[in-house]
Amino acid sequence: MDLSMTQDLSTQPQEGDFGSPSELKDILQIDPQLIQKESDLCHRIRISLSNGTPKEAIVIYAQNRRNPLCILSVVPLVFKACASLSMINNGKANVVTWTVMVEGYASNGQMNAAKDIFEAMPQRNFFVYSSMISGYFKNGHVEEGKAIFDRIKVRNLVNWNSLISGYCHNGLCEEALDAFAKMQADGFEPDEVSFACALSACAQLGSLKTGITLHHMIIQRSIKLNQFILNGLVDMYAKCGDLTNARLIFEGMLERNDACWNAMISGFSIHGHCKEALEFFDRMVKSSVNPNEITFLSVLTACAHSGFIREGLETFSKMENYGLSPNIKHYGCLVDLLGRAGRLKDAYRIVIDMPMRPNDMIWMALLGACRVHADMDMANQVLERVRDQVSGDCSHYVLMSNMYAASERWEKAESVRIVM
Repeated sequence: MDLSMTQDLSTQPQEGDFGSPSELKDILQIDPQLIQKESDLCHRIRISLSNGTPKEAIVIYAQNRRNPLCILSVVPLVFKACASLSMINNGKANVVTWTVMVEGYASNGQMNAAKDIFEAMPQRNFFVYSSMISGYFKNGHVEEGKAIFDRIKVRNLVNWNSLISGYCHNGLCEEALDAFAKMQADGFEPDEVSFACALSACAQLGSLKTGITLHHMIIQRSIKLNQFILNGLVDMYAKCGDLTNARLIFEGMLERNDACWNAMISGFSIHGHCKEALEFFDRMVKSSVNPNEITFLSVLTACAHSGFIREGLETFSKMENYGLSPNIKHYGCLVDLLGRAGRLKDAYRIVIDMPMRPNDMIWMALLGACRVHADMDMANQVLERVRDQVSGDCSHYVLMSNMYAASERWEKAESVRIVM
């Protein structure tokens, strides 16, 4: 569940509900206890029903609602549980029953099923609208999410935050900041969730001026400096290049998680402060917070850009110490590191021995290194491998042709262009 869904529900409790909107929220936020088989899930719900504890059946569903097993075979059992609690009257489910079902499907990415139930609802609360908005945005369906938002006749802060968060999630940061402004024009005061999303938008845009304005608003309005806000400020300043303020906020934090460590390390890496990135990585390793895949990617990027071969190789080898398996981006950084240093044979061996299929970017990085170091023999080996593996993109042929032309091997250059 995203940040915008963690606030109090703006709906009135109804007869037969779990008691209050906050109790519904608590049920939807229960830690998952995933069941591995659909039959097991149905069996557990049936046991609860036979034992006369229908509320337990609904809780089991809520715990497993993100499980792909929560498909249509489970739905009738949940409605039966709701009926036992007098949550269904005259064969029609009330708003809480419908909301639990919609949120379950939406959080699991089953938006068609969520939409069918949503459209069948006789009445809707603010929470179910936000569930639909967030579900669509999380699956990249921006227009559908915005269309649901536009259908809300009377909006609340949760709805606005769902929209702003959704835009940020999809990289539509200008739209997110525009929605942030419209929300205030609509009479709503931004809260911690609103500011955290807006700060994220500024970080992605590199908009330091707007980020500073948001920071001033947070101070002036006495917004609680929780983990989300502090992480957002560190990330915004770091990505925007104001590493002094980013570090000032970071050093003042009483508790740090991997997000703020990663923000600092990534900020140093992006802006060329590679020694500082390594220094912070060393501090993180010695702290109680373990580095993750994002941490290692940032450190490897810093090492590649600064030519820190030994540090880069050591960092790559440390991943297994934390139970992490390098993905194609980590291997790409390693190839880039070795290629920039002229260790083309080592880079080539890394590509050949990778546990996954190399993508176009890795082959192009290796070919680019061959061009920089004028190693035509290695370039020919790479091209032989590339022919049957890369997509329809002809950029590798263009690069190879230019390499031949630069070495005045005109016939070879022309033959490659003919192949294109």
